[in-house]
Amino acid sequence: MFIDVNVAKCNEQILRVAERLGYSYLACSSMHNGFTGRVKAVGRVVVKAESVSELKRVLAGDLQGYVSIVPLTVSTARWSSHDGRIDSIMMTGENLELFDKKQFRTMKIYRKPLEVSMRDLTSLSGSEGGRFYRRLNLAVRMGVQLVVGSGAEDWWDLLHPRVIVSFLKVAYDIPETKALMSITATPAQIMASKTTIRNNTVR
Repeated sequence: MFIDVNVAKCNEQILRVAERLGYSYLACSSMHNGFTGRVKAVGRVVVKAESVSELKRVLAGDLQGYVSIVPLTVSTARWSSHDGRIDSIMMTGENLELFDKKQFRTMKIYRKPLEVSMRDLTSLSGSEGGRFYRRLNLAVRMGVQLVVGSGAEDWWDLLHPRVIVSFLKVAYDIPETKALMSITATPAQIMASKTTIRNNTVR
């Protein structure tokens, strides 16, 4: 079961392409109806937070679907690690410096997955790319669960699952088994508790 947790919009075309690529689930920031295929879709909510109080306020609302946090401060990164309403913590080029051994240790203790986007992995270069490589490898070595999403904004941005696994293995030296788990077993555990949406019908 292949899963992409980071898709900008789920319209009929994207869902059909995802089905042909072998995906079973997508988590999408924007949902559109009109598809009756086998791919299941859930809503995706991304929260950027600079303070714990701000994060608590947002989480107090009725958030539906897959919830990913982009922490912008050390305090929000630490706090996000142990809140059960949060499905993953996203590392980007914007907040890279927040992810150190202490952060990864906390995430491992509370079994909070680290999410990264293929859009970041393929676009970061130079010193920033090197830092991202080192942080990602540190997380994997420390036993933090990894979730990888495409970051697709349209159907042509979707990637075949095997391309993602190969890229992680070759470009980032992620063991193949862990790379595969990042788009199968780990996100599947999260999706098991989510309500799927298709044709504006909750299932």
